[in-house]
Amino acid sequence: MGIGLILAFAVALLGFVLLLRPEPLWRCLRKNKDDAISSAMAALLRLCGIGCLALSVALAQWVQ
Repeated sequence: MGIGLILAFAVALLGFVLLLRPEPLWRCLRKNKDDAISSAMAALLRLCGIGCLALSVALAQWVQ
């Protein structure tokens, strides 16, 4: 497996995490751990997850 496919797999994994559960990633990035994620920010992070999945497909096709 080449480095490009490993990168595509890592981006896809990040996309799935953002799509399914953006809350743990949000808590890691915030200084105040008690702040709850707003619904708008959760929706934005889920859209970023969809974008990461599309990017991983593009990377895998580019490597192939």
